[in-house]
Amino acid sequence: MEKLDTLYFAWEKGPAVVESVPEGKLGFFIKGDSWMSASPAQVADFVLDGVQLSETEFNDRFGTIGGTLPDLPVG
Repeated sequence: MEKLDTLYFAWEKGPAVVESVPEGKLGFFIKGDSWMSASPAQVADFVLDGVQLSETEFNDRFGTIGGTLPDLPVG
């Protein structure tokens, strides 16, 4: 699956991302030690109640995806 863009968020005291792919938008958040798929309502809540971060701010706050954080479950 080709990734077009990624938005980064601090949400519910943890990391969350929205991946833009040709098929639409996919949201993920960390629960425990792994990424969980977000519902459309949760993705909306990332924007409404979360804080959007730059990739650098996200990495500084939570770690890097595929490094200190697990890889996203996007093919």
